[in-house]
Amino acid sequence: MKYEILRDTKAEELESRIEKALSRGWKLQGGVSISTRGDNDIFFAQAIICE
Repeated sequence: MKYEILRDTKAEELESRIEKALSRGWKLQGGVSISTRGDNDIFFAQAIICE
């Protein structure tokens, strides 16, 4: 099993990356995480798995 975390600073870009991964057979693992780093820069993350 492979495990990967997709990250981006823009929700739309992350959504695009998730859609590409799903089309290649990856599956979502949990939900999207939203966090900040540095001076309140927001970033989004989604874990995915491939069996």
